[in-house]
Amino acid sequence: MAAAMPIRPFMLQRHPAYRTQIEILRQAAGDALLPTLPPDTVEHERWQTDRGFVRRALRQLGMDRRPLLAAARNTTVYVSGSLPPSLYGILDRTKRAHLDADDPLSLFVGGTRGCLPGDSFRRWATILRKKLDDGLTLSFWTRIQTANFLANLEASESLDLLERGAISTIPPAIPPRVTEPRQGGDERLRCLSIASGKFWHKGVPEAILAVDRLARAGLPVSLTLIGEGLPPAWRAFVADKAWFETREKVTRDELDALFLGHDLLVFLSHHDTYGWVLLEAKSFGMPALTTDSYSRPEIVVHEGDGLLVREPFSSIFLPTSPISYAAAHIDMPMSGTPRVSPFLEPFLAEVEAALRRLTEDPALRRKLAAGALASVGPGATFCAADRAARMMTLLTS
Repeated sequence: MAAAMPIRPFMLQRHPAYRTQIEILRQAAGDALLPTLPPDTVEHERWQTDRGFVRRALRQLGMDRRPLLAAARNTTVYVSGSLPPSLYGILDRTKRAHLDADDPLSLFVGGTRGCLPGDSFRRWATILRKKLDDGLTLSFWTRIQTANFLANLEASESLDLLERGAISTIPPAIPPRVTEPRQGGDERLRCLSIASGKFWHKGVPEAILAVDRLARAGLPVSLTLIGEGLPPAWRAFVADKAWFETREKVTRDELDALFLGHDLLVFLSHHDTYGWVLLEAKSFGMPALTTDSYSRPEIVVHEGDGLLVREPFSSIFLPTSPISYAAAHIDMPMSGTPRVSPFLEPFLAEVEAALRRLTEDPALRRKLAAGALASVGPGATFCAADRAARMMTLLTS
């Protein structure tokens, strides 16, 4: 489908999920999709200019934003992911624009999880609502994200936006990396956990303890931990156990090999607004064991392409400060004997039961792996071709 005018993609925060959505759109738009701005060759955070005197000076003068604002003039603009309020000016210069947002917070607080009072959320949501009346469309990745954005508005302000399609829900997509699942070569359940430097936020300690208990009971289960920031006591705890492996830094190719070599993503994260790694795992035919927090039930179908366990720290509001979650409930002294609070023990028991079930039921593992890969295939929720077609309709109609 050819666009009436060239489409200028912007990606203003470093994240492979945003890059993937742009590349999916490029497959449909072809030459109509211009080079991504800022013109870096890798993911970036160009708009974050608060480090160092020169960068602060450029930010105060607005010079770092001027090329971006100029490139938006009289164009069709596609913004993948975050758009901080300091760059809302892009929207005033375009003929047409679409914000492809991964979460409302990415549009309000410079793309980060800073703390804002409710009236500030209302103010930014109102600004965007008014722009939606003038050539702007907005979509979120899950229905709960859309609902949370609209919760800052009154029904009289939002119903017409929904009825005319100015705001919608469009799941992200990722192309499949394999033609069939390759996991499950033997009876061992090989689990993978990716901390991304956020040990407590990602639920890594709970994954460690659950796998350790099952392995000590004689079940064939192992866990590979990826990420920095493993506390010394926890590093000592896993160091001498054959069922654990730790990897601090991995390349993209190494990570792909780990997806192929493991059976299950254990993603017990308490903090994510989405959880892109769940889709990365799906593209390799890897199911996930994850919490039922926030967007997760819209990504993982329980017993269809993964298993959901109850989130012990759920709240109607997303945490916006660096809460340590299970750090208040698990004590790991250097002696190596963990103590778990009675509050968190039921959650650990549920995680253990899910892992035991997958260890003892290879047929279920194969079913979930097939479901995970199918979910990124033709006509499925996270199908790349379907997403590209919806985006092209929004950008060219």
